[in-house]
Amino acid sequence: MVDGHSANRAITTICNYFIVFLWLGIILFLIFDFRKLDAYKLIFAITFIGGFLFHLVWEAKGQYTIIYAYLMIPYMLRGYQLLLRRVCNISLGEKEAKEKRETIIPVVVIALVVIVIGISNNKVVNETIKLNGDKERYESYMSHQIDDLDDGNYTIIPENDSSVTLAGLIDNDKKYSDKFAVDCSLISLCNKNSNGISDQSLGILEGKIDPGTSVGLSATDRSIFQRWIVKKIKDNTYTIYDEYNLALTYDKKEKKLSIEQYTGDKNQQWVIYLAK
Repeated sequence: MVDGHSANRAITTICNYFIVFLWLGIILFLIFDFRKLDAYKLIFAITFIGGFLFHLVWEAKGQYTIIYAYLMIPYMLRGYQLLLRRVCNISLGEKEAKEKRETIIPVVVIALVVIVIGISNNKVVNETIKLNGDKERYESYMSHQIDDLDDGNYTIIPENDSSVTLAGLIDNDKKYSDKFAVDCSLISLCNKNSNGISDQSLGILEGKIDPGTSVGLSATDRSIFQRWIVKKIKDNTYTIYDEYNLALTYDKKEKKLSIEQYTGDKNQQWVIYLAK
């Protein structure tokens, strides 16, 4: 179920189509039941709108929207139920068939528009209506966060200077060991006298993600400044970079760590092996 893998892609596709049919059903409900709407029928819709407004000013995450999707399912079912009744009435040749056919035509047009949007891979649609214009970048980030490395303790050495370790470069006071604990996208220092993980992690300093920004120790908070992608280049040699493709770079002359535009040079390559 890892992001970007086949099972995840299949579920993502199913959910994308479900959302399309969910909204279509809601539109049908509003069209057919518009004159009969009251506060009782709209209680879930009011909750949905209230939740939307609340998350405009509060923390917003994708998982927070799940409950709102559940709340809208009754409207979707009612919409398709009313559509089925109208279609059946027309097929039975009722007296009002012409009027109902005039209602069905715009519904069919709306349905076609929604379906086209659902299957469209147009850039404008992806970045506005679907809001998944960065999907490929996100999947790449998630599927390659720690490439070919299991969670564990590792020693990390610059490819262009085997006389130092990454831990030694950022731990000036030598409080910690030369081992890093790798856990998903987090790279944390280990305590010096035990295998326990310290509360310090490799992070981008100065609160900004720009080329030339320094890298060092910061209190572990799993923020965007501490999330890294570790990508294998060859045996035991890796590139470490952030979500914006800025690579962890070691200036051997200045003994300085920073993030820079990726060039593929040895000063952006790191030898990583399991710590003893």
